[in-house]
Amino acid sequence: MAGRKGRSGRKRIPAEVHAARGTYRADRHGPLPDGVTPVVIRGAFSGVSRRPSEAPSVADVAPPMPYLTAEDCPAILTPEGATFWEKLITARPTEKVYEQAVATYVQAWETWQRAVRLIQSVGDVVRQGEGKTARPIQNPNHAIRRDAEKTMLDVGRFLGWQSKDAASDRRGEEAPTVTRLEAFLASRNGR
Repeated sequence: MAGRKGRSGRKRIPAEVHAARGTYRADRHGPLPDGVTPVVIRGAFSGVSRRPSEAPSVADVAPPMPYLTAEDCPAILTPEGATFWEKLITARPTEKVYEQAVATYVQAWETWQRAVRLIQSVGDVVRQGEGKTARPIQNPNHAIRRDAEKTMLDVGRFLGWQSKDAASDRRGEEAPTVTRLEAFLASRNGR
């Protein structure tokens, strides 16, 4: 209805169409008419999260997925990476649908290992240039190591292997209820 406040734009998709597509959500599309049953598609926006750590109850929605095994190890990984793959899937059983994410994690781990070895062998500072124009710079492998660490943290979080506040998990404490910024601001108001 053009010209009426809040009613411009295209028409809403009926709840029946959302139910047939598998995109129906009661909080957005309202109640379903009698006799209409929503189609449940694993991973669609039908209440089933794509992240395994946030999935409410996948067993109720779809049959259980098979877990990764040593035979699922991608050929692109080095022998050291394949060994790490086996340790990883043994310590953290993961469904086969997340094979690429686990492979990305292992490749990032391999990159991290190489960068750490190169930093240890060359040092934190390297010389750029030759002769009198040579100047010291930070070893470029530090950036490679940081990128690999970030990839490992992101993939680990995606797979539910690590909480959002990993530092508090390591210490065995609960996450702080007051952030450092809030504490700082509270101390400034007291002056």
